[in-house]
Amino acid sequence: MRVGTKSVLFGAHCFFIHPFFVAAGWCCTRRFPWDIRLWAAFFVHDLGYLGCPNVEGPEGEEHVRLGARIMGLLFGRLWADFTLRHSRYWAKKHGVSVSELCYADKLAFVLTPGLAVSPHGQSHRRTRRIHGEIARPAGRLRRVQ
Repeated sequence: MRVGTKSVLFGAHCFFIHPFFVAAGWCCTRRFPWDIRLWAAFFVHDLGYLGCPNVEGPEGEEHVRLGARIMGLLFGRLWADFTLRHSRYWAKKHGVSVSELCYADKLAFVLTPGLAVSPHGQSHRRTRRIHGEIARPAGRLRRVQ
């Protein structure tokens, strides 16, 4: 199973946990998201990681396209654009500003407790490392005696 798929199924972008923390992040920067289109964006914006061999490499950087395609089909071009611009990398590459979804998404990682992502009680960073989303430290770790 590829790293991006692991991330969406049970990692940092977990499809049944992450959207609720994105909504919490949205509440921190805006008001409660009553618009159903926002909730759809919270759920689909990171689905593009499915099948990606990485989340921070060239393939992972293009993850925004799937969520945007879904949002475009459901709600039109404006919402597709809103979803595309949740990625700072994508926005910079295309010379546009990030959407409000970007801020809510980044806040979601701060707001998500490690237990919500890892059933074993490991820290969020440790969980992301296990699933290959963060590169492991270079060199070997020595056992302290």
